Amino acid sequence: IRNPLVSIKTFTQLLPERMDDEEFRNYFLKVASGEIDRLTTLINELLGFARPSEPKLQGENVNTLIEKMEFLIVTEARKKNITISKDFMDSLPAVNVDAEQIKQVLLNILLNAVQAIPGDGKIWIETRVVQVPREDTTERFVQVEVRDSGVGISKENLERVFDPFFSTRPDGSGLGLAISYQIIHEHGGFIDLESEVGKGTSFRIHLPLNAGGKGVPGK
Repeated sequence: IRNPLVSIKTFTQLLPERMDDEEFRNYFLKVASGEIDRLTTLINELLGFARPSEPKLQGENVNTLIEKMEFLIVTEARKKNITISKDFMDSLPAVNVDAEQIKQVLLNILLNAVQAIPGDGKIWIETRVVQVPREDTTERFVQVEVRDSGVGISKENLERVFDPFFSTRPDGSGLGLAISYQIIHEHGGFIDLESEVGKGTSFRIHLPLNAGGKGVPGK
């Protein structure tokens, strides 16, 4: 929060002596507006993390939710010459989820994949049903896997990916993946990932097919 406030303060202090400079005024408006947008986004993320709303569950087709969120990133992907490949399970069972919250998770992870690729890369999106071992039984989950051919995550950072305020990007708030982890946790699911520097990252979202409690362990 301090960084955009410093920018706004600096330009505000310069404004009285540069009021007649139209180029400066236009630049000031552009910078100040952009910094205020950054503040608004960050505050909304902070509120979402501090006070998550209770999920409003209803049966949803995860494939449909993915399609809607992919549409939001496709333009940015094309700019970077990123190809998106989809392999959705036919007749994927419906899961009881809060559609808006799950769309937020999907968008966060898809954006993360786009940002991880400097250019000329690929993103794979796949859905399937998996069996996850439990103490004396197994549970069925709908799994959404998002893989990218990006820069990857170092071993020392792998365990910190879902920590609040941790980000390897200078302009990152470090809240997107933390909020995503929290949302999936509230749905009784979990997220895990694999990554290798220089080869890419794979995020796997697991949503339970049977009604269950919160807090399935794992990342």
